[in-house]
Amino acid sequence: MNDKNIDSILKKYPVGKSENLIFILQEVQDLIGYISIESVEKISKYLSLPTVKIYGVATFYDEFRFNTNVKYTVKVCEGTSCHLNKSSELIEEIKYQLSLINGSKEEEQIFCLQIVPCMCACDKGPVFTIENEYYTFASPEIVKPALDKFIEKNGI
Repeated sequence: MNDKNIDSILKKYPVGKSENLIFILQEVQDLIGYISIESVEKISKYLSLPTVKIYGVATFYDEFRFNTNVKYTVKVCEGTSCHLNKSSELIEEIKYQLSLINGSKEEEQIFCLQIVPCMCACDKGPVFTIENEYYTFASPEIVKPALDKFIEKNGI
């Protein structure tokens, strides 16, 4: 990551104006592909926000990534409605399927799992996505076919 590139993003926004945090995070992720520790620290100083606040915002929204070595992200909603509809069973099946796909070498991961607090589909839970393809009313039985379809479609 080039500090000058992050600085050029920050200069677009007024110093100390925390209402620009999401826009800055989006631009940083577009630039480097994820939200790095270094970029969070720079944003923290620029906006005078604690890093924990930045992580709190970034982890709330399911669009942000913190992994550098992963090509695709599978996200599972763990909001109240999805949790009550057994998203934990879905999470366990996704973990199992991803372990089969990724193997044991972390540096060569194809997929990662990200559990998010809400995907704004509370009436359709549990919900998960593979990249931006949504699966609603999901059950563990649809995980493998959904991953297989994504793999085939993307030539993985």
